Amino acid sequence: SADLGHHVRSRAGGKVEIIVLDFARVPFIDVSAVRAVETIIEDAHDAGKDVYFTGMSEEVEAVLHRFAADSVPGSEDKRFGERRDALNAALTRLDKKPDPVPAA
Repeated sequence: SADLGHHVRSRAGGKVEIIVLDFARVPFIDVSAVRAVETIIEDAHDAGKDVYFTGMSEEVEAVLHRFAADSVPGSEDKRFGERRDALNAALTRLDKKPDPVPAA
């Protein structure tokens, strides 16, 4: 889990303004993974980056909120059911005309 935080930090430097965390293939999450996600969010916010969530099951969302309630955004504008919706929102946020991301 700590490797995840390092991996995201190393890739999200420079011109990255928004990080999209896709949980579509994450059926459950443990406390160490919650801490890694929390670190990613805190590092992103410290660097002035937004973090969007997509594909999160109710179970994963509940665990994240239980153990990292202060870090995980509760606003609906940063949580998306589908990855393409998160990507389109990111494009809109970056003041670019979004080209619809095709459904998988």
